[in-house]
Amino acid sequence: MPVDPSTQAQYCYYSEGTNGKSFRLFTKLENCSDPDVYNPSTCASDPYNFSVASTDLTIAQASIAPPPPPPPPPPPSYKRVFVTSNSYTGDLRAAGSNVGLGAAIDGPDGADKICQSRANAASLGGTWKAWISGATTAQSAASRLVHSSIPYKLLNGTTVANNWADLTDGTLLAPINRTESNGLVTNNGAWTNTKPDGSTTSTFQTGTCGGFTNGDGTYGGAPFGLDNVISSDWTWNNASAEICDYGLNLYCFEQ
Repeated sequence: MPVDPSTQAQYCYYSEGTNGKSFRLFTKLENCSDPDVYNPSTCASDPYNFSVASTDLTIAQASIAPPPPPPPPPPPSYKRVFVTSNSYTGDLRAAGSNVGLGAAIDGPDGADKICQSRANAASLGGTWKAWISGATTAQSAASRLVHSSIPYKLLNGTTVANNWADLTDGTLLAPINRTESNGLVTNNGAWTNTKPDGSTTSTFQTGTCGGFTNGDGTYGGAPFGLDNVISSDWTWNNASAEICDYGLNLYCFEQ
């Protein structure tokens, strides 16, 4: 609102016409002999003695500046991690094909779809992938997952690792024992086939449940980790394997 430069009092204006875009601005001129004053005889007593109507509707509309756009949201300060509340056999391709996100092309892709579906069910948002490696070095967790430069945290805010380098140095700051709904999980395992540095543990079909495409207990087994430890056993438990028809959870990392 414009103001009188001497008194700082606001000028008076009102809408004019029927379009709601024109207005008339009133003020009081100090020089009552000005020929444009509308009523010089009452100049001294009138609160306003001069007015002007807007005729340029574009200018009249532009006199009210639009509000500035909202600022962009701040970048995330950490990535979230959880262990699934559900367990799955070694056939992660089949399990991942049944979560409503399309058919999985292989075991790691099925595991990713499971993680994404659990995050979606908990309304977490974001893009999620499983800490798991297939039966080839190209399918390692280190090759498939984003290497974060910011901390990894559980859903209760506990820091698991300060960044990717800290995540893959052999130990964690806290066990990955919180589910997608922030529930506590203890004394269970997670399919991984992944060494502490993120590389593939086994490249044998019978040593990876066929690249996590086979849930037959007679087929073989696959490396797994423990969700209640911070040692390297979190991703490779004593360099051992679990049989393929056994139900284990998955570690899920926000990308």
